[in-house]
Amino acid sequence: MSNSVGRPSSFQREYVDQVERLCRTGAIDTDIAEFFNVAVSTVYEWKNAYPEFSEALNAGRPKLTAKWPIS
Repeated sequence: MSNSVGRPSSFQREYVDQVERLCRTGAIDTDIAEFFNVAVSTVYEWKNAYPEFSEALNAGRPKLTAKWPIS
């Protein structure tokens, strides 16, 4: 008997590779949620609950560099 409360997560391990590829194409959280057919809040939950998912998001997103004009 399980003591779990609430609905089981719809997260699947293959999402890690998929989300990295999505981010490489410029996908943002709303795009990711739409791709996986979940709410954006679910994507946020996955980021917190699955470190490998969060790491894949960061790995797939381009590194931003600030370029400030020198006056």
